[in-house]
Amino acid sequence: MLKRAPFEVSEIDLKETVGEVIGFVSALEGRGVILKYAPASTTLRVKGDPIQLQQVVLNLIMNAIDAVPNRKARSGK
Repeated sequence: MLKRAPFEVSEIDLKETVGEVIGFVSALEGRGVILKYAPASTTLRVKGDPIQLQQVVLNLIMNAIDAVPNRKARSGK
């Protein structure tokens, strides 16, 4: 989903980066997925590549979705 770009380390707000990914996957709610996000009350400064950090967070979310059994299949049994 995210474009491959050269690695760039910079100081970023991790809370903002995660929030951007949450915006990317908000369309999943139409597929029966409810994503709850409780951002930290403070700024979370880290050094890293923003695109790669977004990819990590996106992969974690997608893996979690894949790990949850399909509710429709469960109720049909």
